[in-house]
Amino acid sequence: MSGRLDSSSSLTSSSSKVNNYWTFTVLLVFVLFLVDGFNTKTDFNVGRYQQKKETEVVNNEFGGIGAANIAYDENLSEKEEVILLSSFDIAKIEQSDLMPNPEKLKFIVVENLIEREKLREILNDFPPALDSTTLANKKNVEKKDVLKTGQVKGTYAELLKDVESDAFRDAVGAKLGINLKGWHNRVTLRGACEPNPCGGMDSIHVDHKAKAVSVLIYLNEETLDETDYHGGDLLFLRNKKSLDDANIVARVPSFGGTMVAFRNYRNVKGQKEAIHGLRPFTGKRRAVQVNWCKSKTCQ
Repeated sequence: MSGRLDSSSSLTSSSSKVNNYWTFTVLLVFVLFLVDGFNTKTDFNVGRYQQKKETEVVNNEFGGIGAANIAYDENLSEKEEVILLSSFDIAKIEQSDLMPNPEKLKFIVVENLIEREKLREILNDFPPALDSTTLANKKNVEKKDVLKTGQVKGTYAELLKDVESDAFRDAVGAKLGINLKGWHNRVTLRGACEPNPCGGMDSIHVDHKAKAVSVLIYLNEETLDETDYHGGDLLFLRNKKSLDDANIVARVPSFGGTMVAFRNYRNVKGQKEAIHGLRPFTGKRRAVQVNWCKSKTCQ
């Protein structure tokens, strides 16, 4: 009798151990599941946090969404900023070189900064007021005056936005060896040299000393003057005495989305002045000019 009791007790004890083993196993699996779920959720939240911080850094650096789009290449070991403006590829400016010249003027020329198809789109949106007698023949048409017409729209409006961006400012400044952060930005517009012509001896000048850098982007699709005279093209000059070939340091083709950017040495002691002008021209001469200046007036 006692033997049977001992055997039964042993079986009960063994059964209890088995039950405890499975209970422990189930609990362990459940705990591991919870821990794994917690880690996954934490990793996800960390990823969201990192993405948010990266977005905040980009927005702070480039003045908010719209000034420039920032893209990342996931194949890079470190995230690299790729700046995308809607009107042109800013890499063309970054990859340009200073133009060698005997006067040691500091300037860059980027031909076809605006691609032909994009240039055509911009010209389709070009404000008619800039071609009319209302605003034509003004040396500098302020952006605000064109905005008042309600004609700044589409791709032309995008171009004005791009040239006011921090990304454009930094690219130009880096090429010309000057930090333009904190300088005042001024955008003026041009449309026509008619009914009165532009250029001539009266056009020879040096920019106001308040201007650190001047940029011109030319929007005519075709050359202004097909002759060897090159009327309407920007000319850098040795002195203010003439527009003759012998006095020309460099000629900038003023069409086809070409950009020229130059330092105004008048505000740098001991440096050569950037004297420039153009030969007489009558007709459409469309351009956007950008200056960075010490003061808001920016003459």
